[in-house]
Amino acid sequence: MTLTVPKFKAPKVAAETCACCGRTITAGHDIPLIGIVGPKCVHNFTALAQLIDLLDGFASDRAPTQAQRALLNRARVQLSEIGIEITATNGVLRVTRLTRKAADVAKSAKKRREAFVQDLQVAQGLFGQDAQRDHLAGAA
Repeated sequence: MTLTVPKFKAPKVAAETCACCGRTITAGHDIPLIGIVGPKCVHNFTALAQLIDLLDGFASDRAPTQAQRALLNRARVQLSEIGIEITATNGVLRVTRLTRKAADVAKSAKKRREAFVQDLQVAQGLFGQDAQRDHLAGAA
């Protein structure tokens, strides 16, 4: 089974080293909480960045079905297991900080990439193809 990640454009910024592999780079992609990663490593983190983007600012009342709530809970657990703290205030999820060193979180995220991709695919099915756009519009 081939897993495809929906297109995601991480902001491109100037950098000296990749947060993932430590290679010297001149420019990289800014991944939330991880840092700037180079062009060879960015594919390892696009699913993580999308999952963070989907969860951050998500209002729990936008997940009325049990399947939607289960998916959100699974994503929260996966992110917390790799070292990303997620809090809920007044029913709104916030991705707040790393609970482990960024290098350790990056290493764990690379290992779980396929699980993140699967969660994103399920989210597209449960929340619709425009889930990310609707989430951003609802947060504004």
